[in-house]
Amino acid sequence: MRALTTLTLLSTLLASPAFAEPLSKPMICERVKTVFKGLAVEKGLSPVLSESYALGATATFIDDMKNQRSSDVISLSALERVVPERSRPGLTGYANTGAIVSQAFGFTKGVTLLLATPELRFLHLAERGVDVVVIAQNAASITQERHAKLVEIAKQLGSKIHILWVGGSPNDDQLTKFEFTLMAQLALQTGGSVTDLSGSGNPCAQTL
Repeated sequence: MRALTTLTLLSTLLASPAFAEPLSKPMICERVKTVFKGLAVEKGLSPVLSESYALGATATFIDDMKNQRSSDVISLSALERVVPERSRPGLTGYANTGAIVSQAFGFTKGVTLLLATPELRFLHLAERGVDVVVIAQNAASITQERHAKLVEIAKQLGSKIHILWVGGSPNDDQLTKFEFTLMAQLALQTGGSVTDLSGSGNPCAQTL
């Protein structure tokens, strides 16, 4: 009964207006790459080097998200690690992860970025009126009671909660499906969206 209920709920969620036109994985990769290419151009790199940098930075950025290695501030040079050493442009400086996510995923007013689901315990400290993006690999310890409280806090703040799902595919097993659905509900009930980067591989690595 629970499996059937979960499947029905997931189907309903993904058919709702909030999830009507989710970004495809190739589109996500292209958007992130565009942001990194823009950063490289601003730093004075040539178009060829900017393109090379953007490819490597995108693959590394997504890989870090999927493996819960994301940090609030990123070293631009560290994002070159998947580029062959002799081809690295040697970009210096730092970038704000939240700003990159905001630009790449179309959150024009900026966001409060939470690097993992457990950070939702700090939701009450988020800036009022600013949307929250959660890089979620699982539903952590979110119970139904806690879920309802998070929705209440988000509404009090006037904020939407958006989910970047980097965990397993909802088709893998019932537990993953349930956790994904729980997080999707959180987004739906606050007017947010879900971006699905699930699966075992890095969808942006193939662009290298």
